[in-house]
Amino acid sequence: MGIKEKIYRKYVVAQNKLNALKGEEPLLETENADWYFLKTHTKDDLNNMLYRAEAAYDELVEKMRVENYYNTEEGALEKENLIKRIDELKSERRTLVKTVTQNVDTFIKEWLGDDWGCSNIGTSSTEIGLVEKKGEYNSFYFGHNFTIYYNDWFRTNRFEMNYGCMGCFDISGNDEAGNLRCKYLLGMGTFASDKQRLSVLHGYLKDFVDKFNKIDREMDVLTHNLNHPFDKRKVA
Repeated sequence: MGIKEKIYRKYVVAQNKLNALKGEEPLLETENADWYFLKTHTKDDLNNMLYRAEAAYDELVEKMRVENYYNTEEGALEKENLIKRIDELKSERRTLVKTVTQNVDTFIKEWLGDDWGCSNIGTSSTEIGLVEKKGEYNSFYFGHNFTIYYNDWFRTNRFEMNYGCMGCFDISGNDEAGNLRCKYLLGMGTFASDKQRLSVLHGYLKDFVDKFNKIDREMDVLTHNLNHPFDKRKVA
């Protein structure tokens, strides 16, 4: 018996264990193991088939173990409490983002004028520009905005800004679009030059990131505990 045939037989045994657990018909040992199948599948192919069958069996065993536990009175109560807390955290996160977006938007308007605003506030960046259409996500005139960056994995104290070129535009004062672009450039310069307000904004956004990440960390732990009740992690 060749090496590939031996691997294939191990695969059949593993797949049959999985099929039996799922209530499906077993494979025959010779099924698909003809000369053409073995010729067109490498040892790595067959080892991958074996690995997937064994992994699927282990995952199904664990899934059934978890389901059986959650069908008990103790398990059902634990599951209910975990889901409730995860839902609370999701609501806290949504409220946090909404509140921060509103506060930063108001801060920008008081700073640069009522035509200005922010959009797409996240844990690493925020977009600022002249607001054309207000909504849950503001859209900006002529598709232009500048982005401020205040956090990333490698530089937690990052505070930078990026802007794109707007191309050529009318500066005679008689063109509405050109006037808006001038207003945009002036506002961007005002924003970048006011270090006191920038310091306030940076501190506020860093505080937001810390709160957001704290919620996310707890959600990650609780979600893990919901899916793996026999391998619990503690919330830091």
